[in-house]
Amino acid sequence: MQIERMRGDTSPDVFTVTHSTKPKGAVNLTGCSFKMTLSTVPAPVDETTQAYQLVGEIPDPTNGKVEFSPTAAQANLVGYFYYDIQMTDSFGDVSTLVTGTYLYKQDITK
Repeated sequence: MQIERMRGDTSPDVFTVTHSTKPKGAVNLTGCSFKMTLSTVPAPVDETTQAYQLVGEIPDPTNGKVEFSPTAAQANLVGYFYYDIQMTDSFGDVSTLVTGTYLYKQDITK
Protein backbone atom coordinates (compact mmCIF):
# COMPACT_ATOMS: atom_id res chain seq x y z
CA MET A 1 0.00 0.00 0.00
CA GLN A 2 1.37 3.44 -0.88
CA ILE A 3 0.94 6.42 1.43
CA GLU A 4 1.45 9.96 0.13
CA ARG A 5 1.77 13.11 2.18
CA MET A 6 3.25 16.56 1.78
CA ARG A 7 6.60 17.46 3.34
CA GLY A 8 6.03 19.15 6.71
CA ASP A 9 2.49 17.83 7.28
CA THR A 10 2.05 16.39 10.75
CA SER A 11 -1.57 15.23 10.63
CA PRO A 12 -1.82 11.56 11.60
CA ASP A 13 -1.96 8.60 9.26
CA VAL A 14 -5.07 6.74 10.46
CA PHE A 15 -5.61 3.01 9.98
CA THR A 16 -8.45 0.66 10.86
CA VAL A 17 -7.38 -2.87 11.77
CA THR A 18 -9.95 -5.42 10.57
CA HIS A 19 -10.39 -9.17 10.63
CA SER A 20 -9.68 -10.84 7.29
CA THR A 21 -11.89 -13.82 8.12
CA LYS A 22 -15.33 -14.23 9.65
CA PRO A 23 -16.58 -12.41 11.59
CA LYS A 24 -15.50 -9.48 9.44
CA GLY A 25 -15.16 -6.14 11.16
CA ALA A 26 -12.84 -4.10 13.31
CA VAL A 27 -10.36 -5.75 15.66
CA ASN A 28 -10.62 -4.67 19.30
CA LEU A 29 -7.17 -3.16 19.97
CA THR A 30 -7.41 -3.13 23.76
CA GLY A 31 -4.02 -4.25 25.09
CA CYS A 32 -2.28 -3.89 21.71
CA SER A 33 0.63 -1.66 20.74
CA PHE A 34 1.85 -0.50 17.34
CA LYS A 35 5.02 0.68 15.58
CA MET A 36 5.38 2.24 12.15
CA THR A 37 8.91 2.33 10.75
CA LEU A 38 10.13 4.24 7.68
CA SER A 39 13.36 3.19 5.99
CA THR A 40 15.38 4.42 3.04
CA VAL A 41 15.74 0.84 1.74
CA PRO A 42 13.11 -1.87 1.17
CA ALA A 43 14.92 -4.64 3.08
CA PRO A 44 16.99 -3.11 5.89
CA VAL A 45 19.43 -5.36 7.71
CA ASP A 46 19.59 -3.08 10.75
CA GLU A 47 18.33 0.29 12.04
CA THR A 48 20.95 2.46 10.27
CA THR A 49 18.64 3.10 7.30
CA GLN A 50 15.64 4.13 9.41
CA ALA A 51 14.20 7.53 8.59
CA TYR A 52 12.13 7.32 11.78
CA GLN A 53 9.92 5.07 13.89
CA LEU A 54 6.57 6.05 15.41
CA VAL A 55 4.57 4.51 18.22
CA GLY A 56 0.89 4.25 17.36
CA GLU A 57 -1.81 6.00 19.35
CA ILE A 58 -5.09 4.12 19.77
CA PRO A 59 -7.89 6.70 20.04
CA ASP A 60 -10.72 4.19 19.44
CA PRO A 61 -9.68 0.66 20.44
CA THR A 62 -13.08 -1.01 20.07
CA ASN A 63 -13.38 0.21 16.46
CA GLY A 64 -9.82 -0.81 15.50
CA LYS A 65 -8.45 2.73 14.98
CA VAL A 66 -4.72 3.44 15.28
CA GLU A 67 -2.91 6.67 14.37
CA PHE A 68 0.70 7.57 13.62
CA SER A 69 1.67 11.26 13.85
CA PRO A 70 5.14 12.39 12.75
CA THR A 71 6.73 15.40 14.40
CA ALA A 72 7.63 18.45 12.30
CA ALA A 73 11.28 17.32 12.29
CA GLN A 74 10.32 13.79 11.17
CA ALA A 75 8.02 15.12 8.44
CA ASN A 76 10.77 17.34 7.01
CA LEU A 77 11.50 14.79 4.26
CA VAL A 78 11.08 14.59 0.49
CA GLY A 79 11.20 11.39 -1.54
CA TYR A 80 10.29 7.71 -1.46
CA PHE A 81 10.63 5.58 1.65
CA TYR A 82 9.53 2.11 2.66
CA TYR A 83 7.40 1.36 5.69
CA ASP A 84 5.77 -1.34 7.70
CA ILE A 85 3.36 -1.40 10.61
CA GLN A 86 3.72 -3.98 13.35
CA MET A 87 1.19 -4.82 16.03
CA THR A 88 2.00 -6.49 19.33
CA ASP A 89 -1.18 -8.03 20.72
CA SER A 90 -2.15 -8.49 24.35
CA PHE A 91 -0.41 -11.91 24.38
CA GLY A 92 2.90 -10.43 23.16
CA ASP A 93 2.57 -11.88 19.66
CA VAL A 94 3.95 -9.61 16.89
CA SER A 95 2.27 -9.32 13.48
CA THR A 96 3.31 -7.19 10.50
CA LEU A 97 0.00 -5.79 9.27
CA VAL A 98 0.99 -3.80 6.21
CA THR A 99 4.06 -2.86 4.17
CA GLY A 100 4.51 -0.47 1.29
CA THR A 101 5.99 2.73 -0.02
CA TYR A 102 5.71 6.11 1.64
CA LEU A 103 6.06 9.21 -0.52
CA TYR A 104 6.78 12.65 0.90
CA LYS A 105 6.01 15.21 -1.81
CA GLN A 106 7.68 18.62 -1.90
CA ASP A 107 5.39 21.38 -0.66
CA ILE A 108 5.39 25.02 -1.72
CA THR A 109 4.65 26.80 1.57
CA LYS A 110 7.67 26.81 3.91
